[in-house]
Amino acid sequence: MKRISLEVIAPPKTWQINAVKQWAAAVARILDTHGISCLNLPEVTEETRPGRRAIPFSPKMDHVRFGELVREQQPGLTIIPHKRSVRLPTKEFARWVQQLVDKNIRHIVAVGGESHTISYPGLSVPEAATFVTRSFPRIKVGGITIFTRKDEVKRIVAKVKSGITFFLSQIIFEASPMRRVLSELKRQCEDEQLEFPDVYVSLAPAARIRDLVFMQWLGVQLPPTLLSLLANKDEPRVEARTFEVLKKLIDEVVEVMAKVTSNVGFNIGHVVYDNLDLSERLIELVSSRADA
Repeated sequence: MKRISLEVIAPPKTWQINAVKQWAAAVARILDTHGISCLNLPEVTEETRPGRRAIPFSPKMDHVRFGELVREQQPGLTIIPHKRSVRLPTKEFARWVQQLVDKNIRHIVAVGGESHTISYPGLSVPEAATFVTRSFPRIKVGGITIFTRKDEVKRIVAKVKSGITFFLSQIIFEASPMRRVLSELKRQCEDEQLEFPDVYVSLAPAARIRDLVFMQWLGVQLPPTLLSLLANKDEPRVEARTFEVLKKLIDEVVEVMAKVTSNVGFNIGHVVYDNLDLSERLIELVSSRADA
């Protein structure tokens, strides 16, 4: 049985209230139409990465508040806000988690810093997970996995031992790193008698060269078939070519679910606001191919 979560960026602070409500309504409609019960809400902060950012940063409204607006239209919705725990002193992070408990939110994703060269004031992801599981036992803690990262299985195992029970992957367009990590993780969990965590593989569409460039800036690795579009500035073929790649990728994920572990699902995002409708098309594609 397929498991799908939707990942949505909260609106910019510059949006008028009517636009915010329309965005919440659009998200709620997708959740309702496709029977999706989990909404991931990344904390979008200004990041310092090499290279030029293809889409300028704009401060966002509070992502937890936006989740509440969607939940008003979808009662029972599981809201999963993300938080860069490293950026907050421990007391401030604890206050934030307590506010979630007061709002009847029972899931979070702890996120680390974007650079190992920066000294952050807060808790690392394993430290945050340990703190939350001890201080707020009703909260389930998730983490981020990057399949292409060195020693990723060791990282995941350490996070599982700290109390993390589910992971969202970085957006992917290639299956082999995912397959390798999940296969090795299964062996490691069996060797150490650990419960295999739930892993949601993140997928997102693209409609323009700008979308691919932005995802690349975020650290997403693009396969040759998409890199050729960038090299040739082949704007008209971006959407169709991206969906060709995604179709094959979905089939690979389904195969991993059958042969490696059933603890795998899909996390569908939009990355840029204009692509929410394409994300819904991607959800439909996942549903049709996962149930085939």
